[in-house]
Amino acid sequence: DHICFALERLEQGISLPYLMLSETKLLYPRAFEIGQWSLEKIRQLCGAQLPEYEAGYIALQLASGEMNGEEAYDALKLVGGVMEIIKNTYGIELNPDDLDTIRLTTHLKFLAQRILRRSQWNDDDMDGLYQLLLFRNAKNRDCIAQITGYIRNHFSYELNHQEKVYLLIHLTKIIN
Repeated sequence: DHICFALERLEQGISLPYLMLSETKLLYPRAFEIGQWSLEKIRQLCGAQLPEYEAGYIALQLASGEMNGEEAYDALKLVGGVMEIIKNTYGIELNPDDLDTIRLTTHLKFLAQRILRRSQWNDDDMDGLYQLLLFRNAKNRDCIAQITGYIRNHFSYELNHQEKVYLLIHLTKIIN
């Protein structure tokens, strides 16, 4: 259905850019590869060159098949929101091809799945390490507070110290 509508939009000159393309590429790289392969097959079989962002829509459809559709969308929303907080707090751009960005994104994907499934990690006495990482950079406190608030407000979930420690470890790698 999506491909039929995409071809109709193409014929009518209607553009419907996929605003979460970079997050989809990072979170679902294999599904995105299949989406790109699909665009090439469509070009070969139909003679229509769909824009690259359609590969993102196809990837989201495939990812939605693996989990329920709402969960895949919510995971993208969570990851996108947290990445935006990080970029704004530290005033940085995140290179999607950088290994540390890929690791952060992978961590956020699994965090999103735990949050959406309400399966919290055990809080194994991480307070000391949490405090150390929190005060390592003055912006860490602000960033973690914003991320915690975002997740609390949009997903009704409270991060524990262990989850915050792993976020801070990834942030430390990215900002250094």
